[in-house]
Amino acid sequence: MTTHIGIIGAGPAGMSAAIRLVEAGCRITILDEQPSPGGQIYRNASIASDPLITLLGDDYETGVRLSRKFLMITEHEHCRYIPNASVWSVNPDGIVNWIVDEQVDAFGFDGLIIGNGALERPMPLKGWTLPGVMTVGAAQILLKTSETPLRDTVLVGAGPLLYLVAVQLIRSGFPPKAIVETQSLTDLIKASRHLWRMNTKTLAYLVKGLEFISVIKKAGVRRYTGVKRIEIDKVADHLRISFKDGSRLRWVESEYALLHSGVVPNTQMTRSLDIDHRWNPGNQSFDPVTNQFGLAKSAVSKNIWLAGDGAKILGADAAIISGKIVAEDVLDKFSFTSFDPARRKNLLKQKDRFVPVRQFLDECYRPSTEILDPDGDVIVCRCEEVKAVDVRKAIALGAQGPNQLKVFTRCGMGNCQGRYCGLTVSQMVASARDMELDEVGYYRIRTPLKPITLKELSTYHE
Repeated sequence: MTTHIGIIGAGPAGMSAAIRLVEAGCRITILDEQPSPGGQIYRNASIASDPLITLLGDDYETGVRLSRKFLMITEHEHCRYIPNASVWSVNPDGIVNWIVDEQVDAFGFDGLIIGNGALERPMPLKGWTLPGVMTVGAAQILLKTSETPLRDTVLVGAGPLLYLVAVQLIRSGFPPKAIVETQSLTDLIKASRHLWRMNTKTLAYLVKGLEFISVIKKAGVRRYTGVKRIEIDKVADHLRISFKDGSRLRWVESEYALLHSGVVPNTQMTRSLDIDHRWNPGNQSFDPVTNQFGLAKSAVSKNIWLAGDGAKILGADAAIISGKIVAEDVLDKFSFTSFDPARRKNLLKQKDRFVPVRQFLDECYRPSTEILDPDGDVIVCRCEEVKAVDVRKAIALGAQGPNQLKVFTRCGMGNCQGRYCGLTVSQMVASARDMELDEVGYYRIRTPLKPITLKELSTYHE
């Protein structure tokens, strides 16, 4: 019998795993939500114009090369690539259900590689649901899909992605009015203890970051750091972003406010499979538990591997390596003669080089307390419009955790199914009850993972 491996997600990890497996003679199926490969970080890379590639920079060009190589292997007889596929159910026994053009299909795989990437961390602050307020990632999607940069913007939050997008906006001719950052000089000093462990390759990331800051400074973009009490209001036809800068209250007006405070693993699918998860205090996120080769730890799910940022946030370059490691382990598991233990060992060493730089970034750009543990009338659950004060009242009334809070408040019961409030709710419960996050846990995730209509279900035939 021919081994058939399913790969969910055609981002950097999924593409690199697919390339290795096809080259080794393995039969694979790749399911991806987008119309073209690349994931979020390399979105539309295979069809991007030369001017856009130049604007987005060297890192995006890496994605262009990888995406084009991936499309070449999809023409192989052992490879089935299904874009525009929304996966709504994954079973521990390897059966995957998906929808394409309102048609439901399913297949039972011998093994699964989940490379569904990361989500931007929710930034619940006053005004974050107003028109014109979006994540930095959403602004990047607009640029990558329509080649249209946003004009009249202010970037808000923390993390190196703010600098990258600021530089991209500067290159496009529409520099942001300001960057409002929550991290401080103290955070940078604390994080510097990780620098001595970095090698030449990873230190290059910091050099690139300094180059970005230099470009931002030369463009005359004002940076405010160590700010607190960020609020966004609508004033006439503009947004007003106000904040506390030391002892002074400042504000900046713009048409768009772009929010970002890091990324976290997308755990909806892994939780539905009862894969173990562990709290990562560095990144302030729940990470799925795997062995060093990406094989998931679960009492019920077998032959399921996790690759890329969906397993642990290390960035796109590390995700490419992660996909290769998982592919090697799949070849080992199913006794392919092309499995190379020396290659797998070397790939592990390459991936480990990214750990110190990640630790530096986690400590330097740690999300502010007011974002992790919001208060007052700040909306926590956007779908159901549940405020922080309502969550706190429910906890005071006896809600023991995120799942009981669903009953009390409907948090997590909207269209996003808790993707953008789950982490906040867990952290609020932990803070209010003085509990560890691993003890608090997260929402119980069930099928369907994505909304599906009865009409779509009716098209399914075994």
